[in-house]
Amino acid sequence: MVIERTLIVQKCHICIRMEPGVLRIINDFELWKLLGTHPRLHTSILVDTALLVYLQFFQHPLAISHASLIVEIWGHVYYEWLILSLKHAIPISFLHKKLNEMVRPSQIIDCGEKGKDSNRWFWNFLAPLKWLIGFFLPRHIDCSSASNYKKEQ
Repeated sequence: MVIERTLIVQKCHICIRMEPGVLRIINDFELWKLLGTHPRLHTSILVDTALLVYLQFFQHPLAISHASLIVEIWGHVYYEWLILSLKHAIPISFLHKKLNEMVRPSQIIDCGEKGKDSNRWFWNFLAPLKWLIGFFLPRHIDCSSASNYKKEQ
């Protein structure tokens, strides 16, 4: 059973899909707008909201830590931002195809509990470094040259 909801966080419409043990966040321009300013705070608010909605539907909490979810969201969003920035900086069409293929897996941020997400160990490993990762996040990704590609998707 997959449940789809749109969360309104800081006036941004964030689409999520939930099923037992899994939370999926759609990585679209609305998410980029949310993270464009105050990414640490806004990601935390998004995670709080998504975990609350998950709890309301499934009557038990998602077994993923707050910090692990945050670094997973950042990992996907900023990976895509970096790839799209390269696409903008390197005007070589055959390279654009390869970069588009590299971006495809980050379109949906698939956050699963241990046993449902083969990468959970990686995000759990990075979770204690959330404060350090957050310090280095680029700001205003929604206004970057890469955001033009994101709007087209």
